Amino acid sequence: MKTVFVIFAAFMVCYAITLVESGYLVTSPRVFRAGSTQRLSVNLFSVSTPWDVNATVVYNNGRGIIASDEGKFTSLSDGFLNLKIPKDLNAGRKKSIKAKLMVTGRPVGGKQVFRKSEEITIEIPKKALFIQTDKPIYKPGQTVNMRIVGTDESLRPLTGKISRVTITNPIHVRNMQWDNLDFNFGIISLKFPLSSQPVLGDWKIEALFQGEKKTLVFKVDKYVLPKFEVTITPPSFVAYTDRSNITATVCARYTYGQPVKGKVKVLFRLKLSYRYRYREAQTTKEKEINGCTEVSVSPGGLFGIGKGYGYTYYLSNAKVVINATVTETATGVTLNATETETQVVRETTKVEFLSTTPRSFKPGMVFTGQLKATLIDGSPLKGKSIELIVKIPIERPCWVSSYSEQEVFRKKYAVPENGVISFVVPGNQISQKARSLTLEANYNGKRTSSYKVGQRWLSPSDSYIEMEKITAPLKVGSSAKIMFDFTTSNGTRNINFHLQVFSRGKLVAQVRKLHPVDHQPGMKTFNNSKNEDMFTSQGFIEFNVTQKMVPKCRLLLFYVRDDQNKENVADNLVIDVEDTLENKVVNLRFADSVRKPGENTRIIITAAPGSKVALAAVDKSVYLLKGGNQLTTDDAINVLSSQDVGSSGNYRSDCSGTKSLDASKAFKESGVIYFSDLGIQTARCEKGLSYWTSLWRSISSLGVPDASISSPIQSSPMQTNRQPSKKQNKSRQKPGYVRKEFAEPWLWSEELVNDVTGKAVVMAKVPDTITSWIASAFAMSNSSGLGVSKPATLKVFQSFFVSLTLPYSVIRGEEVSIIATVFNYESKCLTIRLGLEESLHYRILSNSSFDVCVCSSEAKSVRFSIIPKKLGQMPLKVVAKDVATSACEVGAQQMTLGVTDAVIRKLLVEPGGVRQEYTYNSFVCLRDESYFNDTIKIALPSNVVAGSVYAVVSTVGDLMGPTLNVEGLLRLPDGCGEQNMVNFAPSIYIMKYLSTVGQLTRSVENKAKNIMTIGYQRELTYKRSDGSYSSFGNRDSEGNTWLTAFVLRSFAQARQFIFVDRDELKHTQDWITKYQNPQGGCFKKSGRRFNKRLKGGVSDEATLTAFVTVSLLESGMSPESNVIQGALICLRDASFNLTDLYSLALFAYTFTLAKDPTAAGLFKALQSKAIVEDGLMYWGKEKVVPPSDQFYNRAPAADIELTAYALMTYILRAKEDSSLIGQAMPIVRWLTKQRNALGGLASTQDTCVALQALSKYAKDVYSNTTSLSVRFGEQSDQKFSAEFNITEDNRMVSQRAEVPSSILPIKKLPLQVQGEGCALMQADVSYNIPDVKEEPAFDLKVKLKLSEDLVDPLATETGEFLCMPLEMSISAKWLKEDSSNMAVIDVKLVSGYQVDEESLDRLMNHAKLGMKRYEIEGQHVILYFDEIDKVSFAFKIYQSTLVAKTKPASVTVYDYYETHLSATVMYKITEDMCSPDFVPIG
Repeated sequence: MKTVFVIFAAFMVCYAITLVESGYLVTSPRVFRAGSTQRLSVNLFSVSTPWDVNATVVYNNGRGIIASDEGKFTSLSDGFLNLKIPKDLNAGRKKSIKAKLMVTGRPVGGKQVFRKSEEITIEIPKKALFIQTDKPIYKPGQTVNMRIVGTDESLRPLTGKISRVTITNPIHVRNMQWDNLDFNFGIISLKFPLSSQPVLGDWKIEALFQGEKKTLVFKVDKYVLPKFEVTITPPSFVAYTDRSNITATVCARYTYGQPVKGKVKVLFRLKLSYRYRYREAQTTKEKEINGCTEVSVSPGGLFGIGKGYGYTYYLSNAKVVINATVTETATGVTLNATETETQVVRETTKVEFLSTTPRSFKPGMVFTGQLKATLIDGSPLKGKSIELIVKIPIERPCWVSSYSEQEVFRKKYAVPENGVISFVVPGNQISQKARSLTLEANYNGKRTSSYKVGQRWLSPSDSYIEMEKITAPLKVGSSAKIMFDFTTSNGTRNINFHLQVFSRGKLVAQVRKLHPVDHQPGMKTFNNSKNEDMFTSQGFIEFNVTQKMVPKCRLLLFYVRDDQNKENVADNLVIDVEDTLENKVVNLRFADSVRKPGENTRIIITAAPGSKVALAAVDKSVYLLKGGNQLTTDDAINVLSSQDVGSSGNYRSDCSGTKSLDASKAFKESGVIYFSDLGIQTARCEKGLSYWTSLWRSISSLGVPDASISSPIQSSPMQTNRQPSKKQNKSRQKPGYVRKEFAEPWLWSEELVNDVTGKAVVMAKVPDTITSWIASAFAMSNSSGLGVSKPATLKVFQSFFVSLTLPYSVIRGEEVSIIATVFNYESKCLTIRLGLEESLHYRILSNSSFDVCVCSSEAKSVRFSIIPKKLGQMPLKVVAKDVATSACEVGAQQMTLGVTDAVIRKLLVEPGGVRQEYTYNSFVCLRDESYFNDTIKIALPSNVVAGSVYAVVSTVGDLMGPTLNVEGLLRLPDGCGEQNMVNFAPSIYIMKYLSTVGQLTRSVENKAKNIMTIGYQRELTYKRSDGSYSSFGNRDSEGNTWLTAFVLRSFAQARQFIFVDRDELKHTQDWITKYQNPQGGCFKKSGRRFNKRLKGGVSDEATLTAFVTVSLLESGMSPESNVIQGALICLRDASFNLTDLYSLALFAYTFTLAKDPTAAGLFKALQSKAIVEDGLMYWGKEKVVPPSDQFYNRAPAADIELTAYALMTYILRAKEDSSLIGQAMPIVRWLTKQRNALGGLASTQDTCVALQALSKYAKDVYSNTTSLSVRFGEQSDQKFSAEFNITEDNRMVSQRAEVPSSILPIKKLPLQVQGEGCALMQADVSYNIPDVKEEPAFDLKVKLKLSEDLVDPLATETGEFLCMPLEMSISAKWLKEDSSNMAVIDVKLVSGYQVDEESLDRLMNHAKLGMKRYEIEGQHVILYFDEIDKVSFAFKIYQSTLVAKTKPASVTVYDYYETHLSATVMYKITEDMCSPDFVPIG
């Protein structure tokens, strides 16, 4: 009885509530942003009294209220609630939090009518960071200018401090770091000077602000700016059914717009999928070019039409690749165009339905959409006829599997000029029972496209709204007029339409309009389910487009029917708004379009008053080398676009079939949630469809054409269209002016515009380069935010000028050709005298002046031959002036203007000789002591090449700091299976170390993982089919036990960071264990030993067993396993007779790692064999005394490896005796001294083992306290002194200082360290010597002779003959016992020469030669040999660039593992060798 009473009471309460007059709708964005005010819309309908409505946001976990607001509302107008979301939500590092939005409402003074809640997301606004540099590519010694730009999500300038900005070089050493920098107008300007010998490659700038990180890459390279640009305009598509020629347009223009005269070579290549690669073909065409020219080829040679069955299949997804090379006639300079690809297609036309065609329809409403009819390249099919057919499915019982449709609409349309057909299907043509529509487009009598409209809207009253699509972006400041159609019943007279506009997740506008309905008989379209007459009418609603709506807005339009259900009728629309920034008046222009070199010009800038404008201008030639690093409007717009909030996802349904759409879709697509008692969710489930019908619909809904229709292959070729520059007025250069300012970045400044006018004028002198300058600017304003200008161009030009074509650098003492080219853009011919001024910097070998005739729009070149005498930047002054004496042919129209152009360009002169280098290292950890003193000797040989010395001292507060360069630890080639591991394995140790001590940055982690992933894939190529690995994979006769064990342990340890296949590890481990002797437990040897110096004193088998046991243990195998226990039995037997140090160190580490008691005795024996001197400890067979010409001798790789094993033994045993860590410091210091400038050691295996040991030690001694002062030199020394402070913040930064070469050599450079922490100090010294003199380990001979394949003499573009092809014969003989280890022969080619790769390929086929691989790196040809006892071979070289009187080059052979065992021979190519009468020398 009690239960019945409770139920009755609850019913009465609900009944009482329903009697309260209501009709409410509260809409809110589903995503809020911290620090912003979120506006909620409140709408009441048919309510006679005011209501109190409250909205509150609370934490999901109930911690408290985040924001709240309430207000009084009536049904006479729409109102708002404003929720102020605080900035600080205690979100930690989370990018967003979940919260709950609760909304309540009641009549004023009455009872609560509703209380509802929904989960929302509150995002923590992102700070936008941008990095800009003055140019994208730099030469050594130049200064990098950069700006860090910060804005909030509304593009207002950031305030406060940026926590860190770093610059990292290509080998991942941090070269510069700034901390806690203040924003000024949201801008931080910095400079970073590059050294004269920086690491070449991609450098990285990284900025960090409140968790937001931005990275920008710039390039450092030795380059020469291109003077002209080559572009290709390819055919927009190629149809293989079309027999007409394939034509491309090639253009070559100077950066100042004038055409280039020369020869063009165009390569057309058919690119096929990998399966049909063997069918690829190519053809080349050559012709003259003067600006632009068309080049055509016949398709037959590429496609092979009619040459066999199946050509239509292999041409599927084919492309025609076009390359073009233009050689300038005047200078012989050759430049390439960016390669283009053009799709090969079968069909040449494309008819498609555009995305503006809806995927749903509303019964009774007109259905509108758009078709586009074009050629495959997008050109409109203007005037052609396209037929549109609309079909609806025929209703059948669900058990009937067949599917059929009936046609309800058919119409032909003529294609307009833009190719877009807008079509309208009348609502009365579509049955009220239709569940879907099928649209078909026919062209030339066949179906070319189909489109499925798979869902219908469903309204209980058959009431709908449809907004008209707007295709053009709206403009800020304009009034947007939104046209819409709607249906209504006969009894409706007036309708209140409500429009809500959302942008970037906020309600930015709300409009309410009363629309009178005047029913006319012609407006009747159908009868609804109640048999009421339904009329279709049209209306419009307007709103003002504001800046808050950029870059797009979401419109929600609805009205509420005045019936019992209060049905909500709604539609949504997304509209683009023109990409205009609030600081939109930013404009940059030059007062002149053309100026002469050295003249003044004005740069006029406008922006919002009080803005700070950042200006930059760069030579267009720079952008031909690499894309710009400038801030663009797109960058800013992307910040706004990222804030868009759209649909929350798919609409879930419990229907077995499909569910129709209703007004709730419009709300969800607008990115809002709603609280309402209106009839919004009115959809119902449709009948289930048969299997075949559902399948057909699912396929059709993807927009995939019918399988019987041949779908055209879409084309998106890379095209570049260039319009010829307009002719400029002729100009005269003022007499006596010498052009010598050739900056690459011209302008880099920041200006404040006037507070009232918003203008600034910058006066600047135009540089002397004949080119076009590209200028850009952005402005920052506290009130208007960020604004970005469009680029502006200034052409610097004169009608007569001289230009020098120079290489990046030349060698002192070599004969060099300086090309001087004079350009004449006057109307008649000129006789020009070109003269090179005498100078102490060089000696002129040729005539110092030449007279040439240069006619209109021509360019003529002359060559001055010189020999540089001084190092550094050599000035070259060339004067060109027209003279009265004529050098022109009789009849030429000549004029005399009395004009002169003079230019001074600088050319870098570098020293010759052979590069040598050494590194001094010193490592210290200060804990109990507070200071450390050392001295560095920077010595130089007596025969050092003057001007070649470069010395740098550096320090870093981490033992592993230099090792972050995991890609370049050694200056050795890496073309075999073992060498590949020198990158792979150290990455593991670095990752483990940095992650353990909390110093692992995302960039280092990503780089290390990338190296490991690539190394893993590359190492698998050296895997043999039996599971083993060898140096050259299947090219070797058997697997290598040493390498296989090393790979196993490395792969197993890498599994925690990257994917490594377990099956691969199992396969490899099975191969190793197969070689274990079941009797004694030893492992059998297979394959060649890496380093013969590592062989054990007892037997190779025992030492090998120790190495394999370590690998198995470090790969995770249990010490208790049968395999390990068997191996330890083998090692115990052998340990009683150990006599060599390598085996002793390896055995001691093996038993310690296995936690075997035998380790104690071996460790004592190892300690007794240590060599202790000068505070260092190491192990070696004998003390190596460096030769007199070597200053810091590196220990052999075997000694480094065994000392590293000893260190790891100390570290393991320190777990029981902590004093051993301190005792190990002298070992660490000795190993550190063996490092090279890159962080590696002597060779591959020793580098891996040593870095493993050092990383283990660094982890054990790591401290969070670092405060050190490091000083090189005496503080009072005026010649050189450098002091660095190392703190916890900059401990990973390599701080460097260049030692002036003028004070070198230095016998004693004091080094003092004070404070607490660890530091690694380093001195890197490099220099050149004329020749290498050492006791050779090889007998090396080099001979040159003319190649037997004689060809006609080759010549340059200016008619100078190149050398005949030569044959280089090399013989190398090992001079010590047995044979060498793996050996490398490094051939440095003479300047201007290249190797013939076909001749190297032939050597690879000589099995007896033993050459396993070759690589070409710049001017070096690197040849790999398993070993060298005695080898002889020959290959061809040829001259590709004319360099007269070249300097000698070197051929070096060395033992890969003991690199000091080497021999070097210098060879020289002289002019007499180029003659057919040449007699071989050697």
